[in-house]
Amino acid sequence: MLTDLHRGWLPVYRETLDGFDPGGEAFAAADWRADDVYHGQLATACEPFLVELGRRLTREIDGGGAAVRVDPRLVADFQAYLLDRFELALAWAVETDAKVHCRLHGIDPASATRDDYLAYLDKTFADAAAYHRFYLEFPLLGRWLAQTTGQLAEHGAQMIGRIRDGAAELSGALFGRPLVAVRTARLGRSDHHAGGRSVAIVEVELADGARESVVYKPRGLEGEAGFQGLLARLRDDGVLGFAGRAVLPKDGYGFEALIPPGRNRVATREDAERVYAELGGYLAIFYVLGGGDLHFENVLVADGHAYICDCETVLGALPKGWPRPSGTLMDSVFRTGLIEWPRSGAAPEGEMRISGYTGGGGYEMPMPVPQVDRLQSFASSVSYREGVRVDPGASNRIFIGEELTHAEEFVDAIGSGFDRVYEWFRKRPDEAIACVRDLFSGSGVRFVNWSTQVYSQLLAAALHPRCLLEPLEADLLIETVRTFPASGTRTRPCPTGRSRRCGAGTSRCSASRQAAPASSTTTRPRSGRIWRRARSTTPRPGSGACPRGTAPSSASTSPPGCPAATSRAPTSPRRASSGRPRSGSSSARCSANRTRPPPGRPS
Repeated sequence: MLTDLHRGWLPVYRETLDGFDPGGEAFAAADWRADDVYHGQLATACEPFLVELGRRLTREIDGGGAAVRVDPRLVADFQAYLLDRFELALAWAVETDAKVHCRLHGIDPASATRDDYLAYLDKTFADAAAYHRFYLEFPLLGRWLAQTTGQLAEHGAQMIGRIRDGAAELSGALFGRPLVAVRTARLGRSDHHAGGRSVAIVEVELADGARESVVYKPRGLEGEAGFQGLLARLRDDGVLGFAGRAVLPKDGYGFEALIPPGRNRVATREDAERVYAELGGYLAIFYVLGGGDLHFENVLVADGHAYICDCETVLGALPKGWPRPSGTLMDSVFRTGLIEWPRSGAAPEGEMRISGYTGGGGYEMPMPVPQVDRLQSFASSVSYREGVRVDPGASNRIFIGEELTHAEEFVDAIGSGFDRVYEWFRKRPDEAIACVRDLFSGSGVRFVNWSTQVYSQLLAAALHPRCLLEPLEADLLIETVRTFPASGTRTRPCPTGRSRRCGAGTSRCSASRQAAPASSTTTRPRSGRIWRRARSTTPRPGSGACPRGTAPSSASTSPPGCPAATSRAPTSPRRASSGRPRSGSSSARCSANRTRPPPGRPS
């Protein structure tokens, strides 16, 4: 029974330690063998799993056809990614074990030498039996290493096989030249879903020797293709000059053209206005279709155009029975994530911002974060530090030359782009509904169960030695959050019964009736201008939500939701609260209301 219960990791664990040869030459020249990585980053503490991952991927590479070569460097990329994911957990576990070792052997950490520390590491990780003893002390660490090793090996083998099998189609759709080799992969470009898989940027070699990059996504891209079709329709109808990009959807996965990084500079203010108009157009699309999650990582600017790089959330689709937060800010343009949530007063300089319009700049972490000291001595430790600075790179922002622009300076351009797209939907609702249904029918959609920050904090806490020592506690907490909806909501099945839950806490349903709006009330936009006065908002209760959040006067004769009435008098507290989602449920309703884990590495 226990073997069956732990089948997700135990076979990999056994195979890894049974096949480990501490004196072997396997991957002797690997990057992680360098002293600063082997001892400094503690690759020695997970060496058997690095070797096992490399062995499995090498077997897949050698067993494939010769039409598309695979560079051995790809194996090193996967090994480095495994080590990077476990750096904090390894550091915490080794620090704890080293303190016990010093206490038992009467070693003074302050006076011990580096050689003493290396001798401790060599003894602790001498052979397979020694590794097993260490992982028995930290069973959650051993289990996660085994499970992640198996998942990464499957992910890598699957990616390699899919590129090889689809090389001809991929060449024609994205490159126009034959693809002859796979060189490298940058992993972890998204959250992990469906067995630990994540987006990867793969560098390939073409027949003429050129190197190009392609985005591999281990999930269906029908929604991405539908979104590109909608942009093409708007472009052909003369609404806005959105730029398109190639998308190749396959069965359960797909490939996309890479949006080139570092090319978000324009020459003139007029060029910047055109980009901001496109951003206003995206705001209208996501508002009308009920979408969200347009934080700064999902918005990119390149070559004078704005792009959305993750369109799983363009359609608002909630499970049957989940109420929509109509008449509140949660039903306004703020839910898209492109605009910062309203606040009183100006934001402090350097504060973390996550919206697509103003996020992406450097900031200091608002809370202490664990940092690893790689001292290669018994003084090595993990400590929480305040004021850690993060620089995501601002690839979503627009520069005129070297000067960073600000959305507040381009309100007219954003409003113009919003209006042009919004009016396209408003003036031809039936045609727009048919267009959206045809483009998105059958595509997967995503809604947020718990905020991403909840998961990031839980995972960070589970890496602490106390959790690594007590796996049942970590299992209970994570399974509870992963399985049940947020507080204040009830568990309800997908109306089609075909939803599947993934490890990141999202539920995905492939039903076309959820993937495409089913009625005009879902797609028909409400009247009015939206963006300009979105900052001065008072939620209006009732079924007709004002898209920009302003509260019309009670004496107004305008249609429901029309912001033509300029009165901003607040409604009574009792009435205002009646339109709000229940306490604790907002994160399950709106993906823009999430505080995402900080991207990038602390500098």
